[in-house]
Amino acid sequence: MHFYPSICIVVRSLAGGLCDLANGRRCDGVPAAGWAGQCAPVDRCAGETVILTRSYDAYGNVRVAVGAGSSRLGYTGELQDSVSGLVYLRARHYYPALGRFLQRDSFGGFGQRPQSLNRYVYVQNSPLIFVDPSGHYSDEALFTHFGCRNWECVKAHFQPGGSHGGLWGWLDVLLKARDGDWVSTYAFFDLGSERVWSITTGRFITQGGKIKVADVRLNLQFCSYASDAFDNPWDEEQFAKMALTGFRMTGHFAFYNATGTSTCNQQYQDCRHEDCVTPVADGVAAGAATVAAGCALFVGPGSICAGAAGGVSTAASMVGAGTTFYYALNGQASEVDVFVAASTIIVGLGTKSNPYVSAGASIFQAAWDYFR
Repeated sequence: MHFYPSICIVVRSLAGGLCDLANGRRCDGVPAAGWAGQCAPVDRCAGETVILTRSYDAYGNVRVAVGAGSSRLGYTGELQDSVSGLVYLRARHYYPALGRFLQRDSFGGFGQRPQSLNRYVYVQNSPLIFVDPSGHYSDEALFTHFGCRNWECVKAHFQPGGSHGGLWGWLDVLLKARDGDWVSTYAFFDLGSERVWSITTGRFITQGGKIKVADVRLNLQFCSYASDAFDNPWDEEQFAKMALTGFRMTGHFAFYNATGTSTCNQQYQDCRHEDCVTPVADGVAAGAATVAAGCALFVGPGSICAGAAGGVSTAASMVGAGTTFYYALNGQASEVDVFVAASTIIVGLGTKSNPYVSAGASIFQAAWDYFR
């Protein structure tokens, strides 16, 4: 995770610009991602007539407000609702009164940093040192970038023939990334007896709704080492395709490294947009139902083994069906999915005395989840 130094005073001048008296910066427009790196230093905003000054505590609660002016910008220069106090940070909303985000972070954190494992905590409980300027790229940000209206359209870009065809690892990176994150592309391949590698590094930014990579540096090892830096930001597609360097050569292997390591052509499970609960629950139900059928066959239909395994199967099936119904209400599961789930539950419960039929229904449901 990459954060920026906190700034606690935001003011607005009659000249129409934004002025930070505490740090001597002025912006002529609204900062795109907080104050950091957005404002040019000036001499304490000399000559400005300040109409509003706000001072905040470490977590963003207003301590002092002076002036009759108004501003949509609040804590750390981000958009803040004047009624609820919520700070809009793109992917999530931050509530200063609690010092917590209201939505869970989709990134699980780092095991070696215990504070990062709390998915609601703000800047690892260190607001005097850090701010979180953007949160992960939201679906809306990715829709805008790819020119899409739904997630299926975004995925189509990574299908064969799409703009990012086969680069599923890059999609995994984008789902975890935010502006300011550093990212690297690694590519290795054999050229004759020489092992060649290419490493490209950069930092995510957003310009005009498009995700780009700035501060790009290309490092290449072939016979000798070479390095080059680029002043202009790259389109993220251009950066992502650096993983394809030498892809026709033998021994080619490539991956990305940002918030985690992602192999370039490996498609990862996307629990942000897909139902990851139902397949697991139905798999457990099928396994338990199979055990119940085996117990009934070799021990006896009324055995404790058959009864316990049957109970586990029924409970897991209910969880799977409930999750399917939930996703259907949110438009992420089809009517056919609901019909199959309801049918297998009815058959399973209706034939509870026959563990073989129940096992067949559970196995069919698990197979449906896997192959649909």
